Amino acid sequence: MSVADLKILLMEDQYPILTEQQLNKLATMYESLNQACYMGCLMKAQANKITVGPITVENDVNFWLQLANSFKEAYEQELANKTGSSKSITGKCIGRSDE
Repeated sequence: MSVADLKILLMEDQYPILTEQQLNKLATMYESLNQACYMGCLMKAQANKITVGPITVENDVNFWLQLANSFKEAYEQELANKTGSSKSITGKCIGRSDE
């Protein structure tokens, strides 16, 4: 995976929190782009404020945690596809009573 892909998915242009070194480490540490983005979102959720030039704004932790959850679900689906198991839409599968 490329650092450029991570930057786009983690919205580093709009919300620059992670350093180049951190992005490079995420790109080399994880094989899956979704897993790397999940970890990146968790890292971004830990920041209190975002500073872009002279402007500083409060960080929306819930936004990053929700985005992290979507990457986590995508990563879990990748794993399920590799192992051949599947998961229903709701995560719960109830069998028929006559089976």
